Amino acid sequence: MTHCIDGCQRAEIGVINMTEASFRHAARTGLPLRVFGRRGRYEGTVPATLFQQVLDAISKTRHE
Repeated sequence: MTHCIDGCQRAEIGVINMTEASFRHAARTGLPLRVFGRRGRYEGTVPATLFQQVLDAISKTRHE
């Protein structure tokens, strides 16, 4: 499946399975991605801040 984002750049939709340790590592370093999809090849990095935001939200719910 594809959809239109950011001025109709093509996007691939999929799943990345990660261990907790990998997720925490990505929260420090970011997650480099290479996507080989139906619409072509893409490279980029998911910023560490996005993973850290999730960890912060989990931490808040555990302390409530």
